[in-house]
Amino acid sequence: MADNSLLKDVMTLVDEVVEETNIAAGFSKMLPTFGMGDTDGQRLDDVEYLPEDFRFESNDGFVSLADNSDAQALTDRLIPIRRNKSLYIKSKISTKELRDPRLRKMAVQGFSREMRNAVDIYCYNKAITRANMTVTSADAIKQADTSAAEVLMLDAGLGGYASNLHLSIPHYKDLSDQLALNQYHGGLPQTAYERSIIPNQIGGFDQASRADYRLALAAQGASGVTVTGAQKHTVTTKDSNDVPVDNREMSLTVSATAGLKAGDKFTIANVNRLNPEVRETTGELMTFTVNSVTNGTTAVISPAIIVDGPYRNCSAQAADSAAISFLNIANNSPSVFWADDSIKLVPGNLPVEGGGVDKVDATTEQGLPMRFTYWYDPDNEVMLLKAVIFFDCEVWLPSQVGVILDSQA
Repeated sequence: MADNSLLKDVMTLVDEVVEETNIAAGFSKMLPTFGMGDTDGQRLDDVEYLPEDFRFESNDGFVSLADNSDAQALTDRLIPIRRNKSLYIKSKISTKELRDPRLRKMAVQGFSREMRNAVDIYCYNKAITRANMTVTSADAIKQADTSAAEVLMLDAGLGGYASNLHLSIPHYKDLSDQLALNQYHGGLPQTAYERSIIPNQIGGFDQASRADYRLALAAQGASGVTVTGAQKHTVTTKDSNDVPVDNREMSLTVSATAGLKAGDKFTIANVNRLNPEVRETTGELMTFTVNSVTNGTTAVISPAIIVDGPYRNCSAQAADSAAISFLNIANNSPSVFWADDSIKLVPGNLPVEGGGVDKVDATTEQGLPMRFTYWYDPDNEVMLLKAVIFFDCEVWLPSQVGVILDSQA
């Protein structure tokens, strides 16, 4: 491009957008960034398969069988990590606007704020709709509900993991009000701020934070749904096409899927949760999540119902005609809790060359690539600028992620 001063203005704007975007929003800033190729696994296009830990069962005694029928196979469970999400903003900026410090500053703020918030909302919503653990209460949230969430994590074998709690705005307010009523020093209440602040640790969680906006999990719209035929999942490594099997989920045949949607939480009668470390029942029903609806009678759910072998997580298979009870019976703004590293930010990649446009590649502090392409229209004296951010958010261990739903009476 002949106008070098205009190119300098574009470069300055790009640098300012990237720098401003680095002020990460509330939820996504708590997530680790996953680098493709950082961990040994298998790779296919924009999907990388990461291995889960092997599990075995111990036997009594010390004498093994000569026919090796007691030898346990290595089941290489692979979890897909994808990067297929992108967001873009396209803007038309006149030459004069680009060189006006005030207009350029406002454009930078608008670009970066939208990018930052869009990434954060996507990650927050994905955590809500994929979470497998669910705490519900009939009344407004209380600190006892955060303790119940911690107990769920203990029952999931996560007692030794660092844990996080991200409070929705309504939940933050209710818990703050309760803390404000109970915090005193020397018999006298502290300042309003000190009395209502949510500490970094609450309900046994290592880190607590507050959402910057409200996201809702809508009430379920199905009724009278039952299981059709006894069903369970058998853990395998690959299917007949040599593609890794995602053992975190399974297809469940039900009486009807009308009204079902991704994110619905439910239990199945007489299917209890097992602690995966010791494979003993917790005495509580396993909570499931609808990932997608395949057809009028089949839904993809997680976790998969596993009742055999070292990977078993449920006390029994889903019986024929077993009742399904939904947990999200009313609209709610959920809080999310999770074990460290169970949710990952995944940087994407989509190179572009030629095409009559110039480009600038940049990366945010969280490692998310941003590409800026720009081209000049000399007839109208305007610069067309397109900013794209490539990423995904993978709830790669949904059994270690949960939501708190209150007011579900």
